[in-house]
Amino acid sequence: MAGVDPLSGEITWSYDSVVYLHGSTCELEIQLAMTLAHELQHFLQFSNQRQIWAINVLLANLPFLPAPGLSHWYDLPTEREARIIAKRATEHIFGEDAVDEHIGMMGKGNPSLEDAADWQFIRGLDSREAYDMRAATGALVETHRCALEELQRGRFAKDKDLGTVDLNV
Repeated sequence: MAGVDPLSGEITWSYDSVVYLHGSTCELEIQLAMTLAHELQHFLQFSNQRQIWAINVLLANLPFLPAPGLSHWYDLPTEREARIIAKRATEHIFGEDAVDEHIGMMGKGNPSLEDAADWQFIRGLDSREAYDMRAATGALVETHRCALEELQRGRFAKDKDLGTVDLNV
């Protein structure tokens, strides 16, 4: 439920985040599990690693994407981690062979070029990888520090998370 201040018009939400799953992602159990695990990982990133989450949102808003280290949106450390965790969780439930078969099917099922590349990326991930999202984010901050600071001073200056986040990871 949202509350609207009649004088300022500001909306106050009674929640910080919502996990939304598109209907098509719920048609197959294995896809539902993978998508839900992915989105829940983003919720955990937002809740438990707000600085890293905020920096990744800034990285996603760089005005010159693709950029060094960021050829695709799934190169963002938050996205890579969410895909690793989702693949791991889904393999735990359904088994590695079933997950690999599902990923192959999704990659061949007439997806867009971007979706096909994403499924290929997921297929290549090692779900046992101990991914260090903080270190990966720090490396991208060093590459793009000036542009990130510009985003903080400009477009996100009034945003309580993005405009003030400490870029020193």
